[in-house]
Amino acid sequence: MAENALELFGNLAPKLPERRRAEIVHVDLPSKAVVKARRERLTPDCLPADKRAEMTERLLFCREVHDLVRKGAAQEDAVTTVSLRLDSFAGLREKRLLTVRNYRNWMKKLGKHTNGRPNWDNRMALADTRGLQLQERAGAPEFWGLYNTIYCHPNQLSYAAAYRKAAGMWRRARRSDADVPTLEQVRYWYNTHADPTAVALARFGEEYVRNHHLDHIRRDWSNVQPNDVWVGDHHIFDAAIREWDAQAQKWVARRPWLTAWVDGKTGYFVGWIIRLESPDSLAIMDALITGIRANGNRCPRRVQSDRGKDYLVQGFSTPYTTPDGTEHMICRELGISTIHSIAYNARAKVVERWFGEVTRQFCRELPMYLGNTPDARPEVAGYFWDNPQHLPSLQQFVDLFAMWLEDEYHAKPQDGKILEGKSPAEAWTARNDVTPQISDEQLWRSMLFPVAVRKVGPGAVVRLAKREWQCDALWPFVGRSGDAGRVLLKVDRFQGHLFAYTLDGRLLGPCEQCDTVPALADTDEERALIGEKMAAQRKRLKMASDTVDDYTDGRRGLAVADLRMLEDPTAAVQVKSVGNRRSVKGASHSFRLLTATQGDVSTGFAAQDPPAPTPRPQIEEEPPAITGDAAKLEALLMQQFDNDEEDDDAW
Repeated sequence: MAENALELFGNLAPKLPERRRAEIVHVDLPSKAVVKARRERLTPDCLPADKRAEMTERLLFCREVHDLVRKGAAQEDAVTTVSLRLDSFAGLREKRLLTVRNYRNWMKKLGKHTNGRPNWDNRMALADTRGLQLQERAGAPEFWGLYNTIYCHPNQLSYAAAYRKAAGMWRRARRSDADVPTLEQVRYWYNTHADPTAVALARFGEEYVRNHHLDHIRRDWSNVQPNDVWVGDHHIFDAAIREWDAQAQKWVARRPWLTAWVDGKTGYFVGWIIRLESPDSLAIMDALITGIRANGNRCPRRVQSDRGKDYLVQGFSTPYTTPDGTEHMICRELGISTIHSIAYNARAKVVERWFGEVTRQFCRELPMYLGNTPDARPEVAGYFWDNPQHLPSLQQFVDLFAMWLEDEYHAKPQDGKILEGKSPAEAWTARNDVTPQISDEQLWRSMLFPVAVRKVGPGAVVRLAKREWQCDALWPFVGRSGDAGRVLLKVDRFQGHLFAYTLDGRLLGPCEQCDTVPALADTDEERALIGEKMAAQRKRLKMASDTVDDYTDGRRGLAVADLRMLEDPTAAVQVKSVGNRRSVKGASHSFRLLTATQGDVSTGFAAQDPPAPTPRPQIEEEPPAITGDAAKLEALLMQQFDNDEEDDDAW
């Protein structure tokens, strides 16, 4: 019979398409020894509950029948006696498995020890393991590797499409069709034995697996109070507003951005702003100031945000470190601790759910709703985009959103575990906030943004953004080296004012931008401006001179030798000028000679009158006249002296 069947298949196979022949070809399965070895590695815990219960009933049925047989009963009588017990073997009785034939088969599966006794420990041999993949999957491992590569791909091909491509590549490699499983076998293996999480990761990506396969982190908000944490994020509205394009001289449609800080406990929008520009750190700070002022100048205990560049900018929620190691951060100045969740991970931020509600409810109320996906975009959206003059302005859009927050979102009771039937407004209003209240000036100073550390140059000037800024409080830093001559600059990002601080954070004062003067002063105003600059220089020199006099206790200009001549160099002295020389070349070429008087002692080397000159003695007799050769020599010398061009001093 088998030979006839094989001959029939051999005659039929050439007439079938190649793909159908691959499905009909017999696939060799592992030997019984391999299947037995795999079964021996199984434990009852690997079985489903119903199969595990059936295995236990089979084992008990065999033991009770075997005990009766050992006592002399026939197998048929023993099976009948045990099967009549209504309190046991309900599952086997329902399936009509309490037969002599099954008893003999099950005892054979249990096997025997060397002493001839049944191996009751081999209970897994009685388990119904059909569908538990005890045999290897059909087909060659190389084909499965090829098929898995094609199917487990982000292109997301279907079972059939991936199978056709894998089978075609397999045949082009001139491999045997006998090693190719059928499409039904492939589909069965994926549906019953493949790891669905691994397949989903390969086909749909990590985000899909996180949302549909991985476990969610269940947070307990029972110990969190209102104002304990504010969560911040950006969101672009699924609606458009109008904006005037000055260059094109027409209205254009644009989608506004929302930057908000939402209370993590109540979902209350504490501080928010809407603008057309893309969100940045300035929008985050503006929304935070709005929330703090709306909260009665009380800051939250902590803020949470993702790791986007706008929130991680140095100086806001991450420290700006000066060369001396001091960390400066706006949140720290306000007494707020920071929490940074994973970037671009909606599951890590509860604010994503609230923004989703904004999209679903508020934007859908607007006639210019654009839809959150192209498929959800209404047909009328194109009209407003082509006719932006019918769209609301930015201020009108802000007013609409404020009314929607107050009338609907904040007033709607929430049935979740966090609010337990309260509305966000009720839960936020009932807060018992014990955080300290800060003044407007303290809030303003805390929001100054650290931008740079600069060396103080001549004139108490620092350079920032290709401009020069001057502050009188920076004069003590002029001429100093290293960090002693550096200052920290903070900017008011809303008003554009610049302030100088020491590296450790002590306020020095505001900085003013230096004015320039024309190269050629042609008008009275320009000449007056130059005069003011020169007067300021003279004033600063006078201040420096007075400071030196104060440092030296009035002894400025005395040499060390003058101090040595005094009886007590630390006592008070009177200093006077005894001579000076001025030069048009400048102050460095001028000189003033000073002396000091202390009691009867005066310093200096010209303090006493010089002695009178000694008179020349009188010559009573005339010198003898020079005659002869001596007279000729004297005349020659006198003639040479008269012809000399140099004066007496040269000699």
